[in-house]
Amino acid sequence: MIDWEMVGDGYYVHESICVKCGYRFIHVRPTDVLLKDCECGKCGLTGFVIKTGQEIDDMEVAEE
Repeated sequence: MIDWEMVGDGYYVHESICVKCGYRFIHVRPTDVLLKDCECGKCGLTGFVIKTGQEIDDMEVAEE
């Protein structure tokens, strides 16, 4: 099981969603960066990203 709260040296890994546009994504961010300072990868707005609470191990991974 992946520890989605803390991975490696000072990074968080979790699923996030932008509450403004609905874009869901796997988020990797340094521990010193707050969610309120994160930018949505789709709409580009800052301050609307939250964690979904979805466990990464439970998610289906799309194959390329």
